[in-house]
Amino acid sequence: MGHGQGQGQHTISRRGLLSAIAVAAASTTTPAHGTARQSSPPPTTWQEFTAAPYTHPQIPYVGRAGAHAGARRAPRHPVVANVLHYGAKPDSSADAAPAINRALAAAGARGGGTVVVPPGTYRIDDVIRIGHSNVVLRGAGSTRTKLLATRNLTELIGPYGSRYGGDKSSWSWAGGLIWLCPQGRYESLTAGIRAKAWPFEGWTGNKRDEWRTLTTVAPAERGDRTITVHNATRLHPGRPVLLRLADDATHTLLAHIAGDSPGAHAYTWDDKTKLTSYVPYEWPVRITRVTGTELTLERPLPLDIRPEWDPSVEDFAIAQRTTPPPAGTQLHGINVEGLSSYNVWSRGVMHMGTFDTHRGMPFANVRTQITVNNNGRHGGDASAGPLYGARFTHWNVTVTNARAGLVKIDTIAPYSATVGISEVREFDQTDVPDFTGPLHSRLEAYGSPTSVHPPNLYEAQRALTR
Repeated sequence: MGHGQGQGQHTISRRGLLSAIAVAAASTTTPAHGTARQSSPPPTTWQEFTAAPYTHPQIPYVGRAGAHAGARRAPRHPVVANVLHYGAKPDSSADAAPAINRALAAAGARGGGTVVVPPGTYRIDDVIRIGHSNVVLRGAGSTRTKLLATRNLTELIGPYGSRYGGDKSSWSWAGGLIWLCPQGRYESLTAGIRAKAWPFEGWTGNKRDEWRTLTTVAPAERGDRTITVHNATRLHPGRPVLLRLADDATHTLLAHIAGDSPGAHAYTWDDKTKLTSYVPYEWPVRITRVTGTELTLERPLPLDIRPEWDPSVEDFAIAQRTTPPPAGTQLHGINVEGLSSYNVWSRGVMHMGTFDTHRGMPFANVRTQITVNNNGRHGGDASAGPLYGARFTHWNVTVTNARAGLVKIDTIAPYSATVGISEVREFDQTDVPDFTGPLHSRLEAYGSPTSVHPPNLYEAQRALTR
């Protein structure tokens, strides 16, 4: 991530922050002699997308998602430490967390590198902390190197209460036993949790008014890669910034995220208090060129930039349970929520679970080339608002148990696409659309997941030369 300076060592920096006050049907033709002639068949959804990849109404552009803003493979840092040399025991006979953390800190002090964890089972009684940039913790494989956690985060740090009230702990979706976090931020986060001053999960600060505005941004449209700012003197190529869009009193930003349909503008937003707490919407991006007051960005804009929003500048597998879940357990799946956008799940096999959105109106996400036993259920508070925003895409999905819920989304998600999924039927959980009126969603190649072209939407987008 970035580089920063603190205590004489390189640490993961907070992101640079950019805010702004100003972020077909086929036709029939008739030749001159009067004989009707049918024109060529209408283009497929993929053909439509390739003609306008940054502004397609139903499919998001995710070709730049992934390691290092779309790099084809993650960098391989040289090995600089072995946890065995710092006292870790591979037989689970002693707590290995202190030794692993010492090795990680040593790698960070050297400017980065890979810390290897050889085959074995390592008991960890504390949080593993990666507190420096360019540090990688690498095992010998999921079947050879195992970390055996003995204590949960409530025991280690304390209950992490919800910012939205109630007695639900936020640890279920905010935190794990391996933290990528500067030491100072780790200390301030855990201190806030112990004091019951529930902090945000991010690393940019607990309050959005702590952020520093770099410049204002002129209006622009979704798909643009060049934007105009008021003052570019503090901006330079390679700098990561955060585009920040606030909402207005009538919630036109949220309606825009939902596709700007009449139903989205008529939707009741004011009582969705959890959803509105996610605004401003923040989008991290890197600057690639600065020409006067024009910035070129590494990726196209995910949304329009309008003055009224105060815009301030692949393979995975989810295994089946080995033990029965406790009574009353609610099984989710691969989740997104809280205006989460431009996430990709690719080439997966899910022996259990579902495609949970958890409400909070996530938008512009892609799930592609996945086989799923669709037996999970979605979650999310009513105050979190809609299940989907615009441009949510399920592409080439094989459903082994023929259950439609949260996979076939053409009748639920606005301005979205369900392309190449198995034939399914509604049972167990049937959702209704959050918005009234036409949804403008696509259903294509229904019942033919393995024959859809291209088979993997994410990989096909990355192969586009634009």
